[in-house]
Parts: sequence; C-alpha cells; structure tokens
Amino acid sequence: MEIEENPEPRQALRTLLTAEQLADAESAFQQVGLGSRLSEVVAHYNSLRRRAGEMGVDLDQAMTFFETRYRPETETITILNAKEKFMGTRHDISDTTRANYEHGLGLLLSPDANKFVHAFTISDIEAILGKYRNTRSKRTYRITFSTFFRWAVRHHYCLENPCDRLDKLPRDMSQIAALSLEEAKRLIHAATIYQDRAAAAVIAIGLFAGLRPSELRDLKKEDILKDRIRVPVASCGAR
Repeated sequence: MEIEENPEPRQALRTLLTAEQLADAESAFQQVGLGSRLSEVVAHYNSLRRRAGEMGVDLDQAMTFFETRYRPETETITILNAKEKFMGTRHDISDTTRANYEHGLGLLLSPDANKFVHAFTISDIEAILGKYRNTRSKRTYRITFSTFFRWAVRHHYCLENPCDRLDKLPRDMSQIAALSLEEAKRLIHAATIYQDRAAAAVIAIGLFAGLRPSELRDLKKEDILKDRIRVPVASCGAR
C-alpha cells in the first residue's frame, strides 16, 4: 500500500511587510544563498556605502578606483632594501653617476629608512625637493628619484612613479650665454693654445653642436661621424 506524503502546510506569520516587499525579500534571500543571513549582508553593504560616502564617492566609484589600481603581485619592501637592490642593478655606470645615485637616494632614506616604497607620495617628493632653491639641483634629484621609482614600478614594489605627477620646473637660464661670433672665435683661439690644444676639440664640438658639458662627457669615439655627431639618448633625456 503506497502512502502519498503531503507537504507540510505553511503557517501564517504576522509581518509589517507588504506583499511586494515580501516578494522582494524572498528574491534577495535567494541571491544571498543558504548559510548567510540577509540582515548581515545588508548591514555590511550599508557600512561599505557609508565609508565610501565619507570619502566623497559612491561605492561603485570606490570599487572602480580599487580595480584599476590594485596589484596583488606588489611586494612590500623598505626604501633601504630597495635602494640596495637598485644600486645592485647599476652595472655600467661611471663613478660620478654612482655617487649621484647614492647621494640622491640617500635623501629618500633620510626621514625613515624603513618606510615602504609603495608608501611614497608626491607630497613626500615635493617636501624633499622643497629644501633646495637651485633649479639645477632640483632637476638632478628629480631625475634620480624618477629613475629609481620607474625601476620600482617594473619590479612591482609600487604602483606608480610619484615623480610623474610633479609640476614642471622652470627653465634654468642662469648659466646659459649666447656668444657672439667674435667671442666664439676668441674662445676657439684660446683653446688651440691652451695646454697644447687639449681642449680644442671639446670646445669646437660644444660650440657648433650646442652640447652641454655632461653631453660632451658622454660622447664616445664612435659617436663622432664624418657628417654628424650622435648624441647619446641618455644625455638628451636629462634635458
């Protein structure tokens, strides 16, 4: 004899919700899934929305900001350790360049050598550069900082190079002089008689090619061609 099971009859419950609200609550509960309390999910969502609102954005904007900037592979490293690793990658550089890196990066270590690289902001860089009035000094340190942080971004020690958002520096015209033809002639003549013409080639190239002393220093024999002078890219990038 077969016994047909009858479903347990639903009990009527008192509620302040309307039929539409009850249907909405049932739909929400199905999306939450078993094992979760709908009230907890709603409370958590409202908390996130409130926190985003306190920052001046809505929750969708906050998530978009997070999605475009979060990098799970970013590695936490102190500026001290990162500086040592960075210097270990600088193989084919002159002693002068190495000394410039050591001094420049030392400015980043000075406030707190244990500060994480990803924690550096544009304000930190501006505070360091703000101690110097000379535009050339600021430009030199900015080049050093930017080179370091570009390396740090490539190695996933930070998400962006804070130097990329620094304001442009004014052009330093204090040591630029336009020589007249007669002055140029006298300078070349002096170079031909000074220390057996030791500086003649350098002065001539500097005058006619418009190169800076640092660019002249980086020139190699193979850069001097019959019809042109090839200026190293690294020198042009420092302008």
